[in-house]
Amino acid sequence: MSLVKKIFKPILKNQSSNVLFQYFLKQNHLEEFPLSLAHQSLIQLRETSQSEQHYFYYLVEDCIFSSVYATFYEEILNAISQNKSRAQELIDIFQKDQDERDQIVNQITQSHLSYLESKGHCDGCPHCDNHSDLQDILKAFLNGDISFFEKLYVGMQTIQFSMEALIYDWLILKPELLNSIDRNSVQSFRKELYHFCEKSVS
Repeated sequence: MSLVKKIFKPILKNQSSNVLFQYFLKQNHLEEFPLSLAHQSLIQLRETSQSEQHYFYYLVEDCIFSSVYATFYEEILNAISQNKSRAQELIDIFQKDQDERDQIVNQITQSHLSYLESKGHCDGCPHCDNHSDLQDILKAFLNGDISFFEKLYVGMQTIQFSMEALIYDWLILKPELLNSIDRNSVQSFRKELYHFCEKSVS
């Protein structure tokens, strides 16, 4: 299943039963509301890019980076769900490993970018097995579709900001959220966040 379909299959329900998404919506009055931060990040990226070409490549790179990083967030949340009594300990370990994790995510991101730049061809790299996840964005990349990647950027940044907030802030402010975390609820949270962002930029 492709990256876009796997993560962003639209949620058809108008009312969400996902407790994590409900809590996300309640943050919309805050300056650090993840969707607001994502829009601000997009504006800053556009304003600081040296050219439209640079802007496009930064968009693509950041979209891939955030998508890969979201997988790590899913894994730590899944670990927490299975070891709720050790939640803070696991979060502390996860935070200490950030530099190493950033390097891994950067390596995967660069491999994926090379695959896109080679028009869907790879002679062999450590991340070949995951290149197939890029099929839904390959056409948009080859067409230079900035609008597509702007929407994807806002969605992925919102997911990243939301998962960071969930792990480092929301679970402290509202510990009962732990009871609503499992693999299915986190995946649903990601999907609903993206669907919400799609509507915000449409």
